[in-house]
Amino acid sequence: MSANLQREKNRQRPAGKEPVSSPNLEKISRESDRISMLLNTGTIVSSVAHSVRNSLNAIKGAVFYLMGKYSEDETIREFMQIATDEINRIEESISDLITLSSHSSRFIETDINELIKKILFFTSFQFKNSNIKRHCMFGKIPAIRIRPFELGQAILNVLNNSIEAMGSGGVLSIKTYVDKVFGNEFIFLEITDSGPGIPPEKKLRSNLPIPTNEGKGFGLFITRKIIEDHGGNVLIESKHGVGTTVSFCLPVPDLGVPNEQPKK
Repeated sequence: MSANLQREKNRQRPAGKEPVSSPNLEKISRESDRISMLLNTGTIVSSVAHSVRNSLNAIKGAVFYLMGKYSEDETIREFMQIATDEINRIEESISDLITLSSHSSRFIETDINELIKKILFFTSFQFKNSNIKRHCMFGKIPAIRIRPFELGQAILNVLNNSIEAMGSGGVLSIKTYVDKVFGNEFIFLEITDSGPGIPPEKKLRSNLPIPTNEGKGFGLFITRKIIEDHGGNVLIESKHGVGTTVSFCLPVPDLGVPNEQPKK
C-alpha cells in the first residue's frame, strides 16, 4: 500500500480510535521529528563529512605505507586491500553526503539492481565473517529517479539488521521485481533473513520493532522515512523463530515494463 493511501486512511480514522500512547511511542514520535530535521539539514552533515574525510586521508596514507612494507606477506596484503576498498567506499559515501547536503532534492536515474550489487560487494566481508550465505534474484526492473545515497543507506540499514539478527550462520535472500498495486506499477525489493524474527511483544502495529533504550530499532524508522520520501512504502513480515522479510515498494512511471519473474 502506498504511503499516500496509508496517510489517507489515517486521516479517516474515527475519533476515539487513536492508538494508545506509551513512553516508547512518544520516543518514536520525537525520533521521527529528529530524523526529519536531520534529513533536511545540510550544514551539519557537510561539516562532519569534511572532518571525517580529513581523518581518512591520514588512515589511507598509513595503509599504503603498510602495503609497501609488507608487500610479500599475502595475508597482510589481502587485509590491507580490504581496508583500502573500505576506505574508498567511505570516501565515496562522504562525497555522496556532501552532494546530498548541497542538493537535498537531487534525484538521479538509477538502476536499483546495480545499487544493490554495489552494496553487497562492499559488505561481502561482513557476510563472509559471519558465515552467512546470500541468494540474489534480480528481476527485470526499470531505472528510476531516486536519491542513491539515501536509498543505499536504507538498504544497508536492513542488511546490518539481518546480519546482527542471524549472528553466526544463516541465509539472506534478496529479490527484486515489478508488480502492480491498485493499478500502479511498483518496484519491489525484498530482503529476507533466516534470523529469529521479531517477537510479537516487541512489534508495533506497523510490524516495526519497538526501539530500545540502547538505540536498537531506530534504523528501520530511518529506513521507512527514506522510502516514504521516495513515495514508497516499507512492508515487514516477521515470524518468531522463522525469520523476517523487509520489502521496499517504490513507484515507477508507466513504461510498460512486463511483470517478469526474477532471474538469477
